[in-house]
Amino acid sequence: MSVRIVKLFLLPGLIWAFIACDQEGVTPDPGNNILGKWTLIQSGETRIETTEYMEFLPDSILSYFSMNEGPFFLGNKYAINDSTLYIGQFSQKGFSGNAYYYEFFDKGRKLKLSPNYGETTWINITAIPVTVYKQVK
Repeated sequence: MSVRIVKLFLLPGLIWAFIACDQEGVTPDPGNNILGKWTLIQSGETRIETTEYMEFLPDSILSYFSMNEGPFFLGNKYAINDSTLYIGQFSQKGFSGNAYYYEFFDKGRKLKLSPNYGETTWINITAIPVTVYKQVK
């Protein structure tokens, strides 16, 4: 009887461990997942090779860099919630910038951004394709 009970508790534990290993490297907090350097690898259907990257810092600062020349744009801020990434400027009057739906995939090593037309205020975002970024170490 005790062997049957051990098997009963062992099976769910093994299933949980398998699922947990499959999710390795991805935390449920998008604010932590977005931190770090990301380089553009795809725009629409076109593959991209670039020496530029953007870096999301813990203090909500977003900077853009060239791997060859250093920083070339500083000053944007970002905010992220359960469904939308906001990039632009924030003030008492509210948000001014572009908004994107985001999706982390490939165990959190890639980021897909799709325009969020309803919350964008800067440019005609309909001209912006879906983009994919790869995390840079």
